[in-house]
Amino acid sequence: MPDTKQPYKRHKFKFNDEFKVVVGADVCVDTQSYNVPKNVLVKSSDFLRKACNKEWAEGQTKVVHLPEAKPKPFEIYLQYLYSGDVVLAEEIKFPAAGDKSEEAREDVTKAQVLVIDSYILADMLLDIDAKNALVDQLVFLTKRGRSLLPASVIQELFAATTKESPM
Repeated sequence: MPDTKQPYKRHKFKFNDEFKVVVGADVCVDTQSYNVPKNVLVKSSDFLRKACNKEWAEGQTKVVHLPEAKPKPFEIYLQYLYSGDVVLAEEIKFPAAGDKSEEAREDVTKAQVLVIDSYILADMLLDIDAKNALVDQLVFLTKRGRSLLPASVIQELFAATTKESPM
């Protein structure tokens, strides 16, 4: 019997409607700019959806400033928006399963901190889907490395996220 359901309607991106996202404080050396199609930017973030609205200054100038964000976590977030996957930077080395060396533990901790920084950004941007994907990645890293987060990282996480955040 033939399938009578309508095909899934896909959302067509408009690549000519771009926003410039400036990440990092203006006085910071780490300031980075990204040109992102509006459709990608507003895909799952309530904050960016509202910021890109023409009623706000950012929506009129097509420039969104995120001074408290860091470039690396924003790149991870952007990769997530495009692919639906949390992809960590190439410089993060993943130790082999069962590797309990100090170097392996440091590599896992470095990856965990990057995921936590990305989670803090997703929380700021009010993106529940990205936060869920990042928590999944954090659980994977913690199991893989058999390494708990340092207390200082946990304190930063609690200080930087909203009260409503499940972390």
